[in-house]
Amino acid sequence: MKTGWKTFVLAILMAFAIAPAARAENVKVLVASPKMGEFYTQTVIVIAREVEQGAIGYIVNRKTPMTLGRLFPDDAPSVKLNAPVYLGGPNNVQSVWALVDGQMVLPSDKVDEQISAADPKVRYFAGWVQWEPGELDAEIDKGYWQVNEVPAAEFNPDKPWDSWVVQEGQNRT
Repeated sequence: MKTGWKTFVLAILMAFAIAPAARAENVKVLVASPKMGEFYTQTVIVIAREVEQGAIGYIVNRKTPMTLGRLFPDDAPSVKLNAPVYLGGPNNVQSVWALVDGQMVLPSDKVDEQISAADPKVRYFAGWVQWEPGELDAEIDKGYWQVNEVPAAEFNPDKPWDSWVVQEGQNRT
């Protein structure tokens, strides 16, 4: 996972805007192995989008002390909802993103609609995790991530990290 690279981010965001995702039946969840250190220790990441330009995901188990109401004190729906904001990853932390049932909400006006709707199933993030083409596959091959496929209807981002960890020989679904 790299940080920076404005061109890469722009290419991914353009791909998202041009080719909106169909609602997936399953949510791809990455669980950090003990091989991951420092920033990614005990993280659970939902892969929101995979395209030719790479992948974007959100760390779902890093709640911050920040809320939407504190971030946007002049926005009545944000203050009323006052939902927690999670640290989605190290990239673009100055922007707020949303997931509904493990699905990425785009564009930003749709995020505003989710805030106004006050849907409790929506999780809000500052930042994201991004991978270059082939980078995520290489990290999975090295054993840095366990990959789980979860039915979207059953996805629970509040599930603790250790309950996502799959022991050797167990089914990963």
